[in-house]
Amino acid sequence: KKGVGFIYPWALRPKLSQRTDDFDVYDYGEDKEEWTEDDVYEYFGTTVSESWVSRHDPKWNTDWQPVTFARTNSHNLDVTAGDIFGDTPFTDSNDPYPLLAHSSYSDTWPVKITETGTDPFWPGWWAEDYIDSLPGCSGSRKDSDCWQEIPGRHISDNDVYMEFDDRWAHQGNIVDTNDEYEQTGYPMGLRVMAEAHSYGVSFAEDILFVTVRVRNESGDWCAFERHSSGSEVPVNDDEGNQLCGSAMVMPDGTVLNRGKGFNYEKVYLGFYMDADVVTLDTYGNNFHSNDDDFMEYYWERFYTHNDSMLISMAMVYDFDGNSAGATDIGIVAAQLLDTPLATQPVDLDDDGFDDIYPGEPLKMTDWHWFDWYNRPGVVTRESNTGCHAGSPGCPQAINREEIQYKLMAGDTTNLSEKERSWYFHTDNPDLDMDIDLN
Repeated sequence: KKGVGFIYPWALRPKLSQRTDDFDVYDYGEDKEEWTEDDVYEYFGTTVSESWVSRHDPKWNTDWQPVTFARTNSHNLDVTAGDIFGDTPFTDSNDPYPLLAHSSYSDTWPVKITETGTDPFWPGWWAEDYIDSLPGCSGSRKDSDCWQEIPGRHISDNDVYMEFDDRWAHQGNIVDTNDEYEQTGYPMGLRVMAEAHSYGVSFAEDILFVTVRVRNESGDWCAFERHSSGSEVPVNDDEGNQLCGSAMVMPDGTVLNRGKGFNYEKVYLGFYMDADVVTLDTYGNNFHSNDDDFMEYYWERFYTHNDSMLISMAMVYDFDGNSAGATDIGIVAAQLLDTPLATQPVDLDDDGFDDIYPGEPLKMTDWHWFDWYNRPGVVTRESNTGCHAGSPGCPQAINREEIQYKLMAGDTTNLSEKERSWYFHTDNPDLDMDIDLN
């Protein structure tokens, strides 16, 4: 469906030489300089940075790992989970783990050195106010020019901030006895800054909001956001200067493409959700009936206050409303509220009519359901017993990266029969005609 074409430059990379206990070593040729003409290059193909395949405990080999200096830039190592939450049902006072920065607990904030000593600082971002008198404001609450950050005011009753990047993405690849990768995941040099928000008001107390910002640090960079007009809006630091930095340093001490990085294309952001509906009641009794968990995608455009709104939502619920005797069961759902904007018309269902127009948020453009035992990365269908892909010593699909990318991109080219039946369906699953696959 997506077609076949030339390779992208970031998919042609120096070949693995050997895996050490600390990092993977690549063949940088006779000059031993990375990303030069005499390197031994190999085509790696597509890659997906994720943290859900690994079943190691602890998960040391996931693609996403804390950023460098995270323990001082987003934590306070002098405070533990036991200190803050030791009197709750979720842990005890002896819990030694450090906490991410919580807005309502300033003891968890990292500290910075000042002229008078050290001061805690909030590493995340602040709430924004709608101000219709701002320069460039069109008077619409959807216009980013109408919002201004208010330092010192948090977004929700409790915000939690974290950062991670994909520089360790090679760790998830299995290396065979010939020092060759069986899977070919690789770092793209992406940094993710995420802030979770929770509210105590009744209409939002069961909703977890997460703001995610992704920055390409594969080369030397200066941060910006994309305006609805397509122009770049600089992201400034506290002193009003554009936020800039050097290329992300890989585990072997090198930088991608000699610090020039890559201007990535065809990038998709996705997430995996697995909800057991329903699992337990208030008293801990198990009511789960796995066979009738039902997944559904809901998309709608509606108009309110003379404004067009888009909803794209993935839902998981019990199909017949009765899970091993439990009734009055809720729905677990996820939707994207604020996303990158469309740069061209998008026809989601291939009916010949555009569903999303340039300048509108893309929201959730693709959705797939699958049985966990058939999840992307398995070699064959699994069961409750035996080896599970991602567990130590268990095999994984050689095309693990490719099939995950195909799910997010809606790419139906060159699918095996199993992949087609496991991951790609139509609005009529009894037939699943090839021409209607999405």
